[in-house]
Amino acid sequence: MPFRPSENVQSLADAIRPALGLGAAEAPPPGDLQFVVERHRVTFLLHHALQVSGSSNEQLLSDLTGIVQGKARQVLRQRAAAACVQALLDDRGIASVEIKGWQLGHILYGEETLRQSRDVDVLLRPDQVAEAIKATAEAGYTNIRGGPLKAGIAQAILRFHREVEVRDPRSGVIVELHSRSLENPPAGWSDATMLEAPLDLSNPHYVLYLILHGAGSNWKRLKWLADLAMIVQRVERDVMDQVLDLARRFQCLPAIAASLRACGAIWGEAFVDEWLAQAEPHMDEKRVQAHLQAFAAALNRESPLSAMELFARRLELMRDPPLFGDKPPSRIGAIGNRTAMWFLRRI
Repeated sequence: MPFRPSENVQSLADAIRPALGLGAAEAPPPGDLQFVVERHRVTFLLHHALQVSGSSNEQLLSDLTGIVQGKARQVLRQRAAAACVQALLDDRGIASVEIKGWQLGHILYGEETLRQSRDVDVLLRPDQVAEAIKATAEAGYTNIRGGPLKAGIAQAILRFHREVEVRDPRSGVIVELHSRSLENPPAGWSDATMLEAPLDLSNPHYVLYLILHGAGSNWKRLKWLADLAMIVQRVERDVMDQVLDLARRFQCLPAIAASLRACGAIWGEAFVDEWLAQAEPHMDEKRVQAHLQAFAAALNRESPLSAMELFARRLELMRDPPLFGDKPPSRIGAIGNRTAMWFLRRI
């Protein structure tokens, strides 16, 4: 199997086991706090795991406690920012729902502060996005750099990308306004179930979205794989069956199966076996292996992409395996979108 976590990733994964309900830690975590806090964003989970396991590493606990206190204040600011933007949109009659972020911490871990998040994600109806941008601009929200939020440019960005970032003028929290949940959704995909049904682990479309979000980013952060470990353990059997049926319908079962295998490889647990038993008889093994190779490369990376790699990706010479089906999106279209985004973000 081409997926193998690096020594640093594996030691960090072992250290957070108690926070995932997987028993005692098997190794000390890496000493590089930047690796924990920013690279893989599992600060809260590691701090909680060390407390649960009764770690004797007082220095590490002390260092993490200081960071966690600051991050906890950030969660409070995010909650306040989410409430403000929700009230603003509700007042205009704009349908919206918060996805991922601090709220997902409560769903998966039973405590919102156990999941580290950079921003607030708000999903909107496509036909109401323009009105939402106008509402936030009128309410004093700025662009991500703190400058005036120009509605025309923001709407243009959404022609080429699924989200536009705005900044809450009171808290400084970044709010991402999403016109769709996935960057390149497959034919037949609809966000209606996430806008109209409860967003929790009883909603198969939401569960599939959460897995696809991680797979679409090649699981480059351990945070997302920790989320997957909790999803697999907490989702009921009937919902699991519905999730896998949807994955077959949207031709993304290889990406889902590869994600489950990666999760199982890291934590060496049988909790993914039931999912895999239902998924693996119906998928293309070659596509699974391609995803696993991409996952390993992204998760184990400890330095930024080289100039050559960035150039190759910008020209679509280097591409990730497609999430849906076996053909990636148009190369010309992808280059055009990237060029348009580069231009729009500078004006």
